[in-house]
Amino acid sequence: MMTGGAESAVEQVRESEGRAAAIYESVAIKDRPRVVRQQELIKGARKKKSDLEKVVIRAIKKYCAARGIYYRRTNSGGARVGRNYIQLCPAGTHDAFVVHRGVFVAVEGKRVGEKQEDDQKLNEAEVIRAGGRYIVVEHLDEFIDELKRIDAEVTRRERLRLQLDNDLRAGIVSEWTSEAFGKLRESFDGGTR
Repeated sequence: MMTGGAESAVEQVRESEGRAAAIYESVAIKDRPRVVRQQELIKGARKKKSDLEKVVIRAIKKYCAARGIYYRRTNSGGARVGRNYIQLCPAGTHDAFVVHRGVFVAVEGKRVGEKQEDDQKLNEAEVIRAGGRYIVVEHLDEFIDELKRIDAEVTRRERLRLQLDNDLRAGIVSEWTSEAFGKLRESFDGGTR
């Protein structure tokens, strides 16, 4: 059992702790001790991918699996494995990619109304420059519409190629024209899809 002097000392400590806590809460985060400030900033800065984004990316994965479309998820950032840190894809890398009828399509999922970050725009430019497609989707329907556009373009290219081959076999096109059409056909085969 504590004596009267000890009890009053404990009460004083509790009061001072309560005042300190109240003062601490009122102080701006920039004025707090460095370690505490870093921990609080880290907690606030941890942005989890929106549940809606995850749902869209998962729906795309299921859609591709059901139709036999090549799909891969990409992860950016890094991960700690034991004592080692593993660098994953660079920041700004798309969420997933598919290859549909020979066309590479990078897919970035976003919440409705959310904009791309600068590093994502740079990644988009790199993908397009390399001859791929880059789409930002908020709904599965946007992804399906892009695949339909690819289907239409590939089908048109295939029709033109078949028509050219048939005309060459039938001798309808002259030697000079067949060379020009051959170059045109090469551009279809190796050009931007």
